[in-house]
Amino acid sequence: MAITALPKLFAIIALLAAIGAAALLLAGTPAPSPAAAQSTTDYDRNDNGLIDISSIAQLNAIRHDLNGNGDATHADYAAAFPNRAIAASGRMGCPAGACIGYELTQNLTFPANTSSPYNPWTPIAGSYNATFDGNGYTLTNMRISDNSGNTGLFRNLGGSGRIRDVGLINPNVTTTATLGYDIGALVGRAAANSRIDASYVSGGSVVSANQGTNVGALAGANWDAAIRASYATARVRLSVPGVGASIGGLVGWMRGGSLSASYAAGPVLGSGGTLSIGGLVGYASNGGSISASYCDQGVSTRPACVGDTHSSAGAITAIATSTAALQAPTGYTGIYANWNIDVTGDLYTDDPWNFGTTTTYPTLKSPTQRTPAPTLVDHDANDNGLIDVGSIEQLDAIRYDLNGDGNPASTTPYEAAFPNRHRAAATRMGCPAGNCTGYELTADLTFAPGANWTPIGTYLNYFTATLDGNGHTLTNLNVNMTISNPAGLFQVLASGAVVRDLGLLAPTVRSQAMTQAVGTLAGSAAAGSTIQAVYVQGGTTTLTAASMRAGGLVGVAGGVIRASYSTAAINQEGTPANVYTGVLAGQLDGGAITASYAAGPNRA
Repeated sequence: MAITALPKLFAIIALLAAIGAAALLLAGTPAPSPAAAQSTTDYDRNDNGLIDISSIAQLNAIRHDLNGNGDATHADYAAAFPNRAIAASGRMGCPAGACIGYELTQNLTFPANTSSPYNPWTPIAGSYNATFDGNGYTLTNMRISDNSGNTGLFRNLGGSGRIRDVGLINPNVTTTATLGYDIGALVGRAAANSRIDASYVSGGSVVSANQGTNVGALAGANWDAAIRASYATARVRLSVPGVGASIGGLVGWMRGGSLSASYAAGPVLGSGGTLSIGGLVGYASNGGSISASYCDQGVSTRPACVGDTHSSAGAITAIATSTAALQAPTGYTGIYANWNIDVTGDLYTDDPWNFGTTTTYPTLKSPTQRTPAPTLVDHDANDNGLIDVGSIEQLDAIRYDLNGDGNPASTTPYEAAFPNRHRAAATRMGCPAGNCTGYELTADLTFAPGANWTPIGTYLNYFTATLDGNGHTLTNLNVNMTISNPAGLFQVLASGAVVRDLGLLAPTVRSQAMTQAVGTLAGSAAAGSTIQAVYVQGGTTTLTAASMRAGGLVGVAGGVIRASYSTAAINQEGTPANVYTGVLAGQLDGGAITASYAAGPNRA
């Protein structure tokens, strides 16, 4: 090769290298990605399962999702909630996609323009069976002109429906609906088991132009629903002579159900026929009950809060009173003594009312203005369904909850022992799903010196739950029974009762009544009960009367006793006849004792 050809060769080699490098660069560059999927909008920003409503269009869309689960396919729903998540696992942004209804996130005003599809408002048809939470916000200037059925913001509130904390300001509802329909501003008819809480209608009017209808400012008819802490100041009118009509300042017809802690202070107008008309409720029947509720007699011009009642009506405490009485800022006293109720369902009162001044009626506080529920205590720290017992006071409180479910028969002493407890069924006492099955000790406990313990249980109402000692002890139990009841820590362990892993140190149990059973743990352990790994160290069981059964552990053993022992002494005072004694059990009555022993003196 000639020397002069080398530069040309080098140039070819360089060109090939450049082409190769470019090929490598292209090979290492990823292909352009497709457009990223459009992100979805979270319509449950506070993750409470309620879909946020911030516009009239979204309020209107509820009609396409009456069960409140967010799974609606109608075009209007999709337009009202653009970019919504539709997959079941995250639908609408609700936790795990589990939506249960809707909530307002701001005050809304209906359009004044009659060319708007929302003026007049078409009532939400069907039966709404979810939650609608107003959060204290208002809906203003709703106009309805309808003659096609039950009428209101919602035509019907279904049995699973709940409306709370919403206000309607200046609604204008007119209807010529035919005989038998129910007309209200909030709902036409509230069905059995539904609830309306802390809701109101301020100003405006609800007018029916057809006889035979049921008309109320808040609801046309209550069909076995519960309405609480609600009020209305709207004008209610039947504009034609009424035949069989029921007109009320708050509810037209109470066909069952209940109304409590509520009032009406608007004019109620109607005449003619067999009209039932009242300042609060037009007509009550079928067990419908009214309590602690009032109407302003001067404003409504009605002689009574309830126009008429059927013999089937329930208890009625609805008092027509004066404007001055209703506007007295008395707080939860006087006529308002029973108005501090639980609205939220946690079984703690919520302080829902603001009593204002002597020139205003009571109004409802927003949820954020109310007294918050106390910080609730988890009384089942290890989530095993057994309520923690860390004091003698808590041990004593077991007597008010003999089945161990955390729902006591008497709440006052129980509440003192278990303060700020979860009361609602779903979370009761902090047990998983509220399913409590008994109690467990979390510490060794010592009774006060000389204090006389009253055995747990009452005649024919005995302990049926679990008491797990967790290896802890009870020291210096002292029982001196003077009446004819079984004596011990418990009177009787009934069928289903379980006591395990517990020690009794130096107990003293004495009975002065005949024909009873006496033991340190229990007078009697019935068939179906279980005592396991329980021991009694020292102490005495003393009988003084005839026909008694006395044991170091139990007087009568009808259930199973296993892996247990007693070293308590059996004592006798005087010479009672027909007695049965044993250092472990006084009498075996169909029960079974296994892997157990007794080593105390029997002096009876």
